[in-house]
Amino acid sequence: MKGRFKEPFTHAGNFRYAAGFLGWGDGEIQGRLARLRELEAAFDAAAAREVRAIADEAPRGPVVVGGRRVTITAARGGTLALRIDGTGDGTGDGTGTAELTCEALLAGLGHLVLIDANGRTLAMVPSLRDAKGHRCDDREHATSLVQAPLRGTARLAGGARRVVLVRTPEGAFARID
Repeated sequence: MKGRFKEPFTHAGNFRYAAGFLGWGDGEIQGRLARLRELEAAFDAAAAREVRAIADEAPRGPVVVGGRRVTITAARGGTLALRIDGTGDGTGDGTGTAELTCEALLAGLGHLVLIDANGRTLAMVPSLRDAKGHRCDDREHATSLVQAPLRGTARLAGGARRVVLVRTPEGAFARID
């Protein structure tokens, strides 16, 4: 959006160069900056409305990652609590026999998209332990098989925000409360 203030059919320069030439205090530059703030506010409001609409329709509960049920709940201080159940049969009901390594699980969790109330996507940094107490972020156990259930937390990269939705790679949404 910030590069859209060029005159039609001109391909040279950008807004910053014009402001440097005319001066940031120039009326035209100030008018364009005000319009930019209005457009950004309108975009943010529309994104927040869409997130609320999706959250109203999205079910609460776990999502399936690599055949395992992953339950994500909000915890204190902007962190998320994680619980991973199941044995990897693709349904997440815990009746299958497929094996899982920490490496594969962390890769699957990396494909989840966390969305805050304003529609911004967030990355998470998970820290997990399996039923035997082995840490998944420990290099020694990264390629070893894990035993469900796994529990842990996820710190949000880029600061604490309230996550309201999670989206799976398949396009399914779940609400986080």
